[in-house]
Amino acid sequence: MSRRWWILGGALVALAALGVGLGLAFSGGSGNGPPTATAAQNGLSWEQLYAKARVGQKEAAVLALWPKIPYQHYHDNLQEDCYEWQGDNLYDLCFKNGVLRLKTTF
Repeated sequence: MSRRWWILGGALVALAALGVGLGLAFSGGSGNGPPTATAAQNGLSWEQLYAKARVGQKEAAVLALWPKIPYQHYHDNLQEDCYEWQGDNLYDLCFKNGVLRLKTTF
């Protein structure tokens, strides 16, 4: 192989390593265990947080109760803005136009 291919391969490996490192750095840990300080200050368990989230509520009001760093933040196939927390179960909340549209737990 030419020197150019070796340099290109090394650059791709470095980019992949950077992506993995950034993903781990910004994932907020494994998400296992009790809710973070925000939820603990509210004195709510995971189940209570989930029950308080009502479809039709404003995004800011719902997210104010949940831990600030979710396990995942993604867009689903309907392009809804979804957050997932990992506690005793997985808790997903999906918002469309700033309103809670879907909540699921696994």
